Amino acid sequence: PNICIGYWRNERATNDSFDEEGFLKTGDVAIRNEKGWYWIVDRKKELIKVKGFQVAPAELEAVLLEHDHIADAAVVALQLEHEERPRAYVVVKDAAKSKVSEQDIIAWTAKQVAKHKQLTGGVKIIDEVPKSASGKIQRKIMRDWAARDRDAMHGEGATVKAKL
Repeated sequence: PNICIGYWRNERATNDSFDEEGFLKTGDVAIRNEKGWYWIVDRKKELIKVKGFQVAPAELEAVLLEHDHIADAAVVALQLEHEERPRAYVVVKDAAKSKVSEQDIIAWTAKQVAKHKQLTGGVKIIDEVPKSASGKIQRKIMRDWAARDRDAMHGEGATVKAKL
């Protein structure tokens, strides 16, 4: 009840949004230790929130795979202080390694997608997208890479300042 009492005149949406104990389903995945402390460790959904818009990584990955020089791609959120930016990790085909740059990929993608879906978090060329044995992209590893890259770009523990 300290969050909300439910959806106005929509009992089904209210029931879908709360668990059997009355807790709001946020989409966060948490772990709890024996002392009752919680840690948020992941998200149930993979959507990237860009200025109020929802961006599906799979959609951007599909666009990137249409590029003639890209063999594989994975997109995750580059988490800045209070915003997320789509960041792509791409594998370039062997024959095109010297023909395409990260900036070329950003520019090409910008022509293919809406403004809020552009790769404002950047592109990084990698050797291989980490995948599980079943072929699913290991998003946790990709988010760790994005956090490492953010720290390298902005300094360890640094906050991004407003553009005023």
